[in-house]
Amino acid sequence: MKSKRGTGELVPTFYFDRNDIMDMNFHRNSRTVQTFLHSASEGYMKYRVVINRESGSVPDHADERFSQLAERLGIQCEIDLADSATLQSTLAHANRQMGPDDRLIVWGGDGTIACALSQQTDSSPALIALPGGTMNLLHKRMYGDDLEIETILTNSVHHGIEKKLPCGIIQGERFYVGALFGRLTQLAKAREATRHIDPIGAVAEIVNADGLLDLTPELALYTSGENIYRTSTLGVFVGDHVDTDLEVGIFSSDSIFDLTSIAVESLISDWRTANGVEYILTKSLDIDCSKNHPINMTLDGEIRELEGPLRLEFVRDSGRVITTQ
Repeated sequence: MKSKRGTGELVPTFYFDRNDIMDMNFHRNSRTVQTFLHSASEGYMKYRVVINRESGSVPDHADERFSQLAERLGIQCEIDLADSATLQSTLAHANRQMGPDDRLIVWGGDGTIACALSQQTDSSPALIALPGGTMNLLHKRMYGDDLEIETILTNSVHHGIEKKLPCGIIQGERFYVGALFGRLTQLAKAREATRHIDPIGAVAEIVNADGLLDLTPELALYTSGENIYRTSTLGVFVGDHVDTDLEVGIFSSDSIFDLTSIAVESLISDWRTANGVEYILTKSLDIDCSKNHPINMTLDGEIRELEGPLRLEFVRDSGRVITTQ
């Protein structure tokens, strides 16, 4: 869009370059009209959206719904549909087509948004996150409790504020909400099977999970080179309560009943003060496993298995996002 002289009003202006035309057939689910917002201070601003259709609460025909919403707002942008197999390549392609003054809209859950932020470089666009997961913790941090799609998009386009989010880094991977460690994280495999409409596979994942209910304290936690705790279950969180350190919750549990009690108490009150939770703040820590197998974990809800020892570090300014608060 272009600003009318002396009015500040935005009117549509469409622009294509050679690279846009060459990339029009990149993805069979992509639409090919791109819009740029123009003002004297910002230059051309391009909008593009990536939708993870496998995220927990992204509706069917999300591309059509977004098109209708964008039309009501008076903007148009290219729409890319992705799934778990194509998400990284789709995001990488979108980043290549845009610059640091543009806006990449990503519709998905916490893991999808973390994946998008992890691909950012200095030349990447800032990110607008539309909630499409089951918990949407990162979205709440950016936009508050009102997670209505139209409200977020409208406020982000017209009144958005650019800021940088903190993150944790482990083995080169970033997480923006939290990382959970321990064998119980294997339950996430059952969640993935359910997501792909495979209830039998979900049951099989639980039955076949190696040592799922073994809560032997096999994780060793170090800070400043000192072994301070052994535990079976560990949580490391970032950016929610404090923005200067990693928040670490060390769960003291000998049984599933103990863990359930901790979980229930955490729902009622602050998990940091729950019985059976040791709470520490640190800028870095090391985790190792006393048994000869990879460490089970989830990073922002996504399943990982990594060989120890693992180094976790806090990064103050990481992903560039557009927030409304």
